[in-house]
Amino acid sequence: MHRIVAALLRDFVDSYQLQEMDEADQFERLVNHCVVTPEVVESYDLADITTTTGDDGLDGVAVIIDQEVMLSREDCEEILADGRRNHDAKVILVQAKTSENIDLGEILKFHAAIERFCHNFRDAPKDAIEANAKDVYMAAVDKAGSIRDGKLGLVIRFSYTGRYLAPEEVERAKTELIARLVDEGYFSSVDYEILDREGIGRAFQMTAAPIEARVDAFSVAALPNIAGVEEAYLAVVPAKKFVDNMLSDETGRLRMHVFEENVRAFLGPDNPVNSAIGETIRSDESHSRFPVLNNGITIVSPDVRVQGLSITFVDFQIVNGCQTSNVLWINKDNLSDDMMVSLKVIETDSEDVFTDLVRATNSQTKIDDDQFLSLQPVARRIETYFNSFTEDENRLYFERRDRQYVGQGVPGVKVFDLKILARCVSAVYLDRPDLSYRFPRKIFSDRSISSTAFSEENREIIYYTSCLVYYRMAMLFSNKQIPPEARRFKWHIMSLLSHRIAGSPRPALRNRKIEQWSQKIIDMVIDKPREFKALVLACCETYRDLGEVSEDRLKRQSIYEQVLRAEG
Repeated sequence: MHRIVAALLRDFVDSYQLQEMDEADQFERLVNHCVVTPEVVESYDLADITTTTGDDGLDGVAVIIDQEVMLSREDCEEILADGRRNHDAKVILVQAKTSENIDLGEILKFHAAIERFCHNFRDAPKDAIEANAKDVYMAAVDKAGSIRDGKLGLVIRFSYTGRYLAPEEVERAKTELIARLVDEGYFSSVDYEILDREGIGRAFQMTAAPIEARVDAFSVAALPNIAGVEEAYLAVVPAKKFVDNMLSDETGRLRMHVFEENVRAFLGPDNPVNSAIGETIRSDESHSRFPVLNNGITIVSPDVRVQGLSITFVDFQIVNGCQTSNVLWINKDNLSDDMMVSLKVIETDSEDVFTDLVRATNSQTKIDDDQFLSLQPVARRIETYFNSFTEDENRLYFERRDRQYVGQGVPGVKVFDLKILARCVSAVYLDRPDLSYRFPRKIFSDRSISSTAFSEENREIIYYTSCLVYYRMAMLFSNKQIPPEARRFKWHIMSLLSHRIAGSPRPALRNRKIEQWSQKIIDMVIDKPREFKALVLACCETYRDLGEVSEDRLKRQSIYEQVLRAEG
C-alpha cells in the first residue's frame, strides 16, 4: 500500500477503533466512509453497508433516500409512502482494493457484480449485508413513482492505492458498463469514478475537515448589535458565485450537510413556488429582479470573516432558503453573471440563538415536532450531561448538530449523534434491539416509542450509559476480545447485557430508580473491565447457541424475546 494512503488508513482506524480487522477490511471501511459520508446528513454504522467475505464482488452497498441510509425494506417503504413524488434516492456500489495496480480483470468482475445487483431480481446475494441492501433497492424500484424523475441515481466507485492514468481498456470498460446500465432504464443517472490514492486523500479530508467557503459579494451592510449575535450582515452576492463557492464542494457536488437543519423541507423543482423561482431564474427579463422577488437565504456560522466585500464562512448552515438554494443548484447552468441573491449572514456561538433561528425559519413549512428533536430541552440536557465528564477515556460526545466535532481531533467512535444515540437507547433501555438493528426510523416515527425514548422527564444518565456500552464494546472488538462474527449481534448483545448487569425488571426511564440501575452498568463498564468482558462473551455465546440465525429472524423482535424468556 502507498505510504500516504497507509497514513490515512492509520488515522481512520484509530478514530473508529478498527484495529482487530486485517488491512483489506480496514481499507474497505475507509473507502465506504469516504464515499457514503458526503451523501448523507445523519450518522450510519459502517457495519451496515460493508459486505463480508461472502460478498458477490461488492465491498460496499448502500441505498440512500433523502440523504439517509435505508436499513430495511420497511423503512424504505415508510419514507416513500408519505405522498411526496420527489424523494431523492440513489444506490451506492463500491469496490476497494489495497493494490497499487489497477487490473482489468478485477474491474470486469466488479462490473459483473454491479449488473447482477441492479438487474437480477430473482436471486438474492449470499452476503447478508448485500442481500438486505438489494431488498431495499427492489422496494425503492417498486415505489419509483415517489422518486424524483421516477428513477434512482447510481453511484459507482472503484478504489485502489495507485495513481490512475486512465488506461484505454479500463475507460472503455467503464463506458460500456454505463451504456448498459442506462439502456436497462432503472437509473436517472450513473456516476462512475475510479478513486486512486489522490482521490482517496481528498475524499477523506472532506469528511475530516471543517466546511469552509468564501464568496465575493456585490455589497455588504453590517446590521446593528443583536443580543447573542457576534456579527450580522445583509449581503448581495452573485448567484453563480453563491452556487459555485458555497453550495458546491471540492468535487462539484452539492453540499448536503449545509442543509442539515431543513433538508427534509425541499419540495422539489415541480412544487408551484419552486417552479416559479426556476422560471424567474431562466427568464431574460426577470432574472435581474431576483434579489427583490425572492426572500433570500439565511446563513448561520460560528465563524464569519468579512474583509471588504469578501465573506468567509466556516461550518455554516443554511437555516432558511433551502428551496431557493436547491432551485439555484438545479438551474446552475442557467445563471447569468448579473443575477444576484440576497443573504442574511449571522455569526453566533449561542445555541439559544441558533435554536430560535431554526425554529422561526422552518415554521413556514409544516414539520413534525420529532424533526426538531435536536432542538428540544431534552437534547440540550443530554449534551450538558455528556460534557460533564472530564477529558478521559470515558468522555463521550453528543453531536446535537451535524459535524459539531469535525476537525477537533475527537475520535469518530466517541461521537454519537441523535440517530446512533436513539439506537443505543432502544437496545439498552427499550428491549428493542430489532429496531436498533434494522428499523431505526421507527424509534422516531412511532409516537409510543419516541415519547418513551425522549420524554422530557427521562433521566439524562440513560443516554450516556447506553452510548458507553456501545463504545466499550467497540473497544473490545478493536482489541480482538470479541469474535468478529458477533458484530451482527451487537445490538442484541447490548440488550441482554444490560439485564445481566443491572437486573430485571428495569425501572421506568423517568423513575429516580433508573439512576441506580444505570449506575450499576457504568460501574461495571468502567471499574470492572474484566467482568464486563466476561459478560459480553457470555452474551455472545447465548446468541451463538441459537444456531444459524437468518437475517429475517434477526430483524424480528421475537428472537430477543426468546432469549429473554430463557433468562427467567
